[in-house]
Amino acid sequence: MAHRAGRGMRRPARRSGGGEPAGCDGRGRGVAARGRPRARPIRPSGPTTIDRDRPYSDRRRPTAAGPGRPVRSTRPTEPRRRTVTIDPAMPDAPSTLDRDTALLERLLGSVLVEQEGRAFRERVFWLRDKAAQLRADPEGTDAEELVDAIRRLSSSQLGPIVRACSMSLQLSNIAEELERLRRRRAHDADDQGPQRESLAAAAATTAGLSRDERARALADLDVALVMTAHPTEATRRSIFDHQQRAWALMETLDDPRIGPTRRRTFEDELRETLTVWWQTDDVRARRPRPDDEVRRTLLHVEGVLYDAVPDLLLELSRTLGVAWPPADTAGGSGDAGSSAATATGSSSVTTGATAGGATAGGARAGGATSATGATSAAGTPGTASGARRTVPTAGTGAAAGRAPIRFGSWAGGDMDGNPNVGPDTIAASLQRHRRTALRLLGERVDRLAVHFSQADDRVFVTDDLKRSIERDERELPRVTFQGASANEPFRRKLTFIAARLERAAQRGEGGYERVEELIADLSLLRASCSSTLVAHGRIARLLAQARTFGFLVAALDVRQSAGPLQHATAALIDGYADEDEAGRQRLLVEALEGPPGFAREVDDEDAATTIAGIAAVGRAIADHGPHAIGRLIIAMARQPSDVLCTQFLLRHTAADLDGGALPHDTPAVPIVPLFETVDDLAAAEATMGDLYATAPYADHVERCGGAQEIMLGYSDSAKDGGFIASQWGLYGAQERLVAQADEQGIAVRFFHGRGGSTSRGGGPHHRAILSQPPGSVRGRIAITEQGETLSQRYPHPELAVRSLEQTVSAVVLATLTPPAEPAPAYRAALDELTTVSRETYRALVFDDERFPRLLHQAAPLAELSEMNIGSRPAKRGGTTGVDGLRAIPWVFAWMQNRILLPAWYGTGTALEQGDRELQREMVERWPFFRTILSMLEMSLFKSDLGVAERYLELVDPDARELWTPIREEHARVQRVVLEIRGTPKLLDATPALQRRLAHRNPWIDPLSHIQVALLRRSRDGDEDAHGPLLSTIGGIAAGMRNTG
Repeated sequence: MAHRAGRGMRRPARRSGGGEPAGCDGRGRGVAARGRPRARPIRPSGPTTIDRDRPYSDRRRPTAAGPGRPVRSTRPTEPRRRTVTIDPAMPDAPSTLDRDTALLERLLGSVLVEQEGRAFRERVFWLRDKAAQLRADPEGTDAEELVDAIRRLSSSQLGPIVRACSMSLQLSNIAEELERLRRRRAHDADDQGPQRESLAAAAATTAGLSRDERARALADLDVALVMTAHPTEATRRSIFDHQQRAWALMETLDDPRIGPTRRRTFEDELRETLTVWWQTDDVRARRPRPDDEVRRTLLHVEGVLYDAVPDLLLELSRTLGVAWPPADTAGGSGDAGSSAATATGSSSVTTGATAGGATAGGARAGGATSATGATSAAGTPGTASGARRTVPTAGTGAAAGRAPIRFGSWAGGDMDGNPNVGPDTIAASLQRHRRTALRLLGERVDRLAVHFSQADDRVFVTDDLKRSIERDERELPRVTFQGASANEPFRRKLTFIAARLERAAQRGEGGYERVEELIADLSLLRASCSSTLVAHGRIARLLAQARTFGFLVAALDVRQSAGPLQHATAALIDGYADEDEAGRQRLLVEALEGPPGFAREVDDEDAATTIAGIAAVGRAIADHGPHAIGRLIIAMARQPSDVLCTQFLLRHTAADLDGGALPHDTPAVPIVPLFETVDDLAAAEATMGDLYATAPYADHVERCGGAQEIMLGYSDSAKDGGFIASQWGLYGAQERLVAQADEQGIAVRFFHGRGGSTSRGGGPHHRAILSQPPGSVRGRIAITEQGETLSQRYPHPELAVRSLEQTVSAVVLATLTPPAEPAPAYRAALDELTTVSRETYRALVFDDERFPRLLHQAAPLAELSEMNIGSRPAKRGGTTGVDGLRAIPWVFAWMQNRILLPAWYGTGTALEQGDRELQREMVERWPFFRTILSMLEMSLFKSDLGVAERYLELVDPDARELWTPIREEHARVQRVVLEIRGTPKLLDATPALQRRLAHRNPWIDPLSHIQVALLRRSRDGDEDAHGPLLSTIGGIAAGMRNTG
């Protein structure tokens, strides 16, 4: 089949004044305009007047933000960290944020008038204004007036009001994200020094270290961000698309060069977008299928992250002064995170020398790198020389020739409690990953072909590149060249590259089999650029994308719970189910050391389903290479046999693959135990110690490069023991596991299963990483990105770069300048806090028989399952009550009724009994405790027991009695936090954040009151209340910026 050269070569140039607005790409998404003059804040002039027709945010008088504070100098207990002054977080400019919010509310108001009438608009804004008055003057405002007004409206009348309030909150989110982008650009334009939490700030802080020390840290840098399919994103895809369009138009309107005529045009287009958004259903008609979750996950990569990563790597190289990839390493990342054999160092670029003798195949000696970056075939573990370092490392970072940041996904592979996920979804997900990756690469190769018009007499074309083109001509004789002259070798080579990518997508002859082959070809071009600028320009970006995302975009993780894995093993090994733990380990070791495979049919349907899911892991490796599966995670891991039986099932199913596609022994897929409860975290050291002492598993660790990844569960540990017990349990488990691994010579990496909310480990990555125990990071970390956090952290390429560099810079700092060991007095204080807080928490949540009724009656818990926000059921099968409820709906419910109980209950009693001066000292000197208090303070500020008390109207009288200890504990913890902080109000130390969060309440409060009314009506049989009730759940989630 003939292939036409440069599929994108005939595309017309993007217009700046035609169908799409300036500053937007062809799909209406915002495009960063580098070098564009920064928009100056539009400050209001003249007196501020109150006008009922103007939105609430437009009536507010801008408030002056306090001066920023420089970062506190580092204490001597954190050695070798240079004391620098980093530019503080710039407070929000009230004029620009209020201006954007006012514009959006004005346009929304006009949409409401057109669609529903002026009286409807007045009713919506009256509810908002009344809620604002109640907040400002609770004593002088009649709260019942607001409640009575809602009660008088029918369910059908409340539905549109819910949508209007929800939409306003979502528009506020857009305004805040645009303000983040504006701050970032303003900081860059004003040259105010390193931005806080940036890579430049990390470089300044570590400037006292030698170049070699920094280079070693970068060489071991391996940051994995794993996108999960957790059901916490309540926004429909269609609504999300309208939000993105509104985002892009608002960014365009921020351009000061736009005159009145074009501004009116763009405002009309924005009003049109809001109108279509208003006319779109905000609740999904059906529950998403796993394939829907896969597509949505990949959209975040395709739309934002794919083009953000090269900018991150450029900034990493620029600020830390170490070229990436290092000149003496093989460049490449394989299929979403492997290594290749192509050297692309700067020396070859500037001289035009050959690309390190790279071959077209790009194959490297030795085994393939596993998804943790460790060597996955037999051979020398650890470093290339085989020598172990004092600080264990699996050689997983840039020095191993792969990108220091990579991505994974659970969508389509998370079988834990989800009967909709299995072998078919694993295979289909990887196929979609592959199609997406090859399409993205092909599009960018086409664009590069348009740009690379160099003539052969203007550049130094290496002999390797000439031979490569000659080989392409022999192997792909039907490829034709339209517009590429014979003296344009770069275009000719890129045409062949595009052809091979197209054939790879079709699994056809002549197509690339591995991404290393593509990297080798691109490196040949780069070596012939005859210009450092060109070599470090677009082709370097494409190489970075190929190394980072490979042919799969992201590796697929497979997760299954320990229970089904044990059940499947019992179906294969006689007498296994009757043995105790020691007996099970003995049988598993015998099976692992014996011949592989069993000629046995499994009659148990559940066991057969689990076995088929594990078999899909081996099949995926056979089809897509050793990096297709990032890791095999064992949920609710408690004992060594949970891990050994998983290893056994991998080995058993690999041996039974048709055609012997894999070696008969266990595939070197990282087996990752997930310790989730407080007790399991405490026992993790003993569990791993038994595993390391078991010969078959020790061999497996060696085959994974001497590396062991361990996942830490934040959600279930917090649900099990409360916030402080969870945090301290996670901290202590990491300390013990690091010490144990160091003694064994094993490189341990922690995979942090963080959610969006505080009680599920949510919060800024930078602060969380820097609060980890000393020695627990060492350049490598894995973190989940769940649900709504993807949309919040990565809404725009520039903001994505900012979020990514906050994460990476924290890893660099935690590696080069780890925190000091906590003082014995600090440990003793946390031990006591943990004991008291856990006892207080469990006495209410697990020991009081009235509590489950309080939970189910005072929150829309049953209704959450009808939101259709995820493919996984909300409850674990076979269990009831709090124990059977998954962590996400557990947190989601308390977020909806504004109590946020899991985030703070029990901490007040514990903190009150402690030494206040010692607690203040811990906040000052210990990053871990400082982070705990910050997360606690944020949760308290978001909670509102005044509004929450309305939900008690739905609760049985005896269960309602539990409100007294809840209210008392809330008052207690708030009082103690303020005493420790030394401030009169919560978040006084961060006024910009305080103001942003408070601004949302006048819109959230009516939604909460409406939700209470609709819950009552729905439970009384009013069918008209059901739809609006589900809409209140999404609206409150948007306002709180958290679901679960």
